[in-house]
Amino acid sequence: MAAIADSVPAIGRPLMELYLRGADGAMPVTEAARQLGVHRKTLRNRMEAAGLPAPADLRAWCRLFMAGRLLEEAGRTVESVAHQLEFSTGSALRNLIKRRTGLAPYMLREAGGLPYLIACFNADCDRRRLAHGNGHAPTPERPVPLALVPTARVAESAPKGRSRSSRTAARTKAAGRPKTTTRPNRPR
Repeated sequence: MAAIADSVPAIGRPLMELYLRGADGAMPVTEAARQLGVHRKTLRNRMEAAGLPAPADLRAWCRLFMAGRLLEEAGRTVESVAHQLEFSTGSALRNLIKRRTGLAPYMLREAGGLPYLIACFNADCDRRRLAHGNGHAPTPERPVPLALVPTARVAESAPKGRSRSSRTAARTKAAGRPKTTTRPNRPR
């Protein structure tokens, strides 16, 4: 919690602390709300007002922070970290890392582990605050992680030309025929 305390508004800290203490068990949102003495919808509204992710997303971030910290240790494999944090499989952890950071686990290690995850979390919170009109743009103190900035590699992986369905639609339009999505019924 000390590593991310500056990134989390005071209203979100009790939930984050609760999730970090039980990060290996992935406590359900309703249970977390009960332990904090509020309804789950109230908890969600408070997180949204603070510009934080929904409670279920915060739970995922907390598990990811724990995973990032463990992956920084030499000799740790993704499978061993996934097992320790009670992910269903190593792939489930890999997918969560990829979904939140855009990086593979080995790239996360190279990018700095936990500090990089915190930067990704801050960028996610900044996006939410801007979307709700209660935030600020990233500043030099809170840079956007490189994984969240479009690069030339992303542009290179874009498909070349048009897909088969778009070519077919273009031919249909050029021939002046109406676009049909199903075959007409034929008598048998």
